Amino acid sequence: MRNLKKIVSSAIVLVMVFSLLCINAYAYDANDLTNSAYAHYASSTIGGAANHASDNDYTLFVADPASGGWWHSNAGQSQWIAIDFGATNSKKISKLNLLSGAPGYGGNLKDFKLQASNDSTNGENGTWVDIYSKTNNTDQVNTWQTFEFNAPSTAYRFYRIYVTATWNYNYVIITEWEMMESQIQTPNAPTNLTAVGSNSKVDLSWTASTGATSYNIKRSLSASGQFTTIGTSTTTNYTDTTVTNDTTYYYVVTAVNSGGESPNSNVISVTPTNKGNRAILVITMTNGIVKEYDMSAAEIDAFLNWYDNKENGVAGTKSYFPIKKNYNVKPFLNRIDYIIFSKIQDFEIKDYNA
Repeated sequence: MRNLKKIVSSAIVLVMVFSLLCINAYAYDANDLTNSAYAHYASSTIGGAANHASDNDYTLFVADPASGGWWHSNAGQSQWIAIDFGATNSKKISKLNLLSGAPGYGGNLKDFKLQASNDSTNGENGTWVDIYSKTNNTDQVNTWQTFEFNAPSTAYRFYRIYVTATWNYNYVIITEWEMMESQIQTPNAPTNLTAVGSNSKVDLSWTASTGATSYNIKRSLSASGQFTTIGTSTTTNYTDTTVTNDTTYYYVVTAVNSGGESPNSNVISVTPTNKGNRAILVITMTNGIVKEYDMSAAEIDAFLNWYDNKENGVAGTKSYFPIKKNYNVKPFLNRIDYIIFSKIQDFEIKDYNA
């Protein structure tokens, strides 16, 4: 039998409250077990030995409600069971193994949530965030079920299973549950997010994040958020067709893998509009000189994004904007005007279709 270290309730306490009955229980930490990053070690009489194959992608934390028994309640719905990992031991959980229900009693979970908190003191109070939700779960009594999901971007000290419905109203029964923290590193934030607006749509693109398997695209009507996820992509581009012309939108992108979600990318703003595919940009400089440039819609949007970012003091925005001239180039390789932000008095855009 593998050597497991049982952490006493003063270190990690599994808190269970149902009706008026409270039971102390314990958690088991398998971090120090060789080649056991993903394995189940049952401490009750149900299960016995390892129930899952090894998987080096995850670190396992086993919660056993009671020695040789169950966590149960006959109060039916809206019950919870919580675990405290400790003040300096927060986790980013991304997998849940669950053994619920009992032969002859039912009590298997139908609807439930895995929630997390960093300010609870008893498993009930505090602010709880939904990490994963399941509705109409398969009715499998006393059978291991596995639920995988994206890890939260924040590590949490407290986790709980909050039950809202069971297949037998009279009982909520959880025999054992396991929480998994991925050992895969969370990807870095995507970089170089750009946006091009056109008639009722916005085209986004960004630089890939190493290790990312997908990206979450988030949008807001304010540069400071709150940003709401509007879609996902497995590539480094996305088209948002749920926009309204002449409304300014702000976007960020996050990178995701089984280790969790990255921080936000840079914020980009764009205003879709029903305009032509080209435009004449007329810039009046502070010395009175007027400059005109025939540019594509994408080039105009790039200029506007640069101007807005510079005006708003966005870090890393250059003090100049390069505009390449495509006429009278020879004998030179390129002709590029560098427009200095502080030298612009005003500008005008004249749309047209080519």
